[in-house]
Amino acid sequence: MANCWRCGGQISSYASRCTWCGRSTSVSAFLQVAAFAALIVAALVVGGLVPIGAFTRFLPNNWLRESPLPARSAEASEGGGGQGGRPASGYGAAGAPPAPDARREAARSEERERAAREERAAASRPDCDSDARVALLSVQYAEWTRDDLSLIACRRLREGFSEDQVIASLGRPTRRTSPAAGSEMEVWIYRDMRVVLERGQVVSVREP
Repeated sequence: MANCWRCGGQISSYASRCTWCGRSTSVSAFLQVAAFAALIVAALVVGGLVPIGAFTRFLPNNWLRESPLPARSAEASEGGGGQGGRPASGYGAAGAPPAPDARREAARSEERERAAREERAAASRPDCDSDARVALLSVQYAEWTRDDLSLIACRRLREGFSEDQVIASLGRPTRRTSPAAGSEMEVWIYRDMRVVLERGQVVSVREP
């Protein structure tokens, strides 16, 4: 005797249809056979009698190694910052870490900016034209006079300064303009002043 897979009533093991509910018993028999076969295969694989490769060779290539999802980015894998300092999550998250060359260039740029801030702070002090600062500049610009070096040490200019002396005093301008095409006059624009040069020499210094 056997039990119907649908209603649970007892029926003959050879019956093709349940006498209680009228359902076909072929599905029940198939499920029983399939479950029994799966148990046998699992026991053989676990016991090491049959290698798992004997079954996976009938499956498509790389079916376990290839994912249908896009690859995770390096930042998401390493827990890189998402919004609010939380690690970025999800597949295909953008924002890979910068290359070593980019990091070195960023570090050099930050160091130059820090040095420029320190130089501006030193030039704004009352003792900006001290003997020590002037002597330090004279090593780099030995051909310039002490009076010019004193002005440069305090980030000041005078008429007649050359382009090199303006750059030594204020650094490179943020922008350069010319009053007219073909003119020998040029305006160097800084954050706190405008320097007018003609034929490479300072002719005027204007506050913005």
